[in-house]
Formats: sequence, structure tokens, C-alpha cells
Amino acid sequence: MASIGIVQGGIEQRGGARAVRTQYAGATFESRRAYAEETCDAWVVVSPKYDIVSPEREIESYDLTHEAFGPFEEMQWVKRLQQQLRAVLFDDENPEYSRVVVLTDDYCKAALEPVYRQAENAGVTVVQPDSDAIESDETRLVTPP
Repeated sequence: MASIGIVQGGIEQRGGARAVRTQYAGATFESRRAYAEETCDAWVVVSPKYDIVSPEREIESYDLTHEAFGPFEEMQWVKRLQQQLRAVLFDDENPEYSRVVVLTDDYCKAALEPVYRQAENAGVTVVQPDSDAIESDETRLVTPP
């Protein structure tokens, strides 16, 4: 089976309507994106506005972070993320991937932890590479066209 990367979007954006893979402009996102592209068969992005999105999906730039959510909005957002990630990772109850690579901050990882535990219980390997190793590799800091 294949592997999938879960990449967190960033605050810095290029603006306008663009594919997710090129909308986010920060070095951390670009490092994580490059890592996912190099080591995973597929990847998705966690966005506070668009939830779980494909890198090919075109989105408008936005000015929103999860910190702006009130308690109820945050709870609803986390619930949507969990539902959507389950739909990506599982076909019915069977895992679609043998490996999940978590490329998010600790907040997003904790928000999605119930889904990661479910995946592990189904035999999926869930890993979070050391962020220093990902972000310090200059070969990963590739600016998209």
C-alpha cells in the first residue's frame, strides 16, 4: 500500500486564486510540501478555511488562522477535519494507506490524533519526522513555479 503526507498550510500566501500546492508561501510549508512530494505517494493540506484539501484544488487566498476561532467554531472545525481525514484514509473501515506522515505542528497533530490512533489500530504506521531535519535540508526549500 501507499503512503500519504498530512501537510499543514501556512499563514503566508501568494494571493489570488491558486492551486493549494502553490498558494502557501512560507518556508516551513514549502519544506513540508517538498518532503511530502519526495517521500509520499499522495498528500493533503490542513487549512483553517478549507479544511482537508488536495494540493491540486484551486483556492482563494484568505486571512484566517485556527487561533481566530471561538471555542465552538474550533470544535466544529476539528470535527470536520477528523471526518474528512477519515474519508481520505479509509475506504469503509479498511485503510487506503499503509503509512501516514504527519507534517504539521503539535496543535494540528493533537486535533487529528483520534484519526491517527484509528489508523494505527488498523495496522497503519503513523510517523512525524523531526521538523528540524525537514526544514534544515536546503534541497527541500524549492520555490514552486
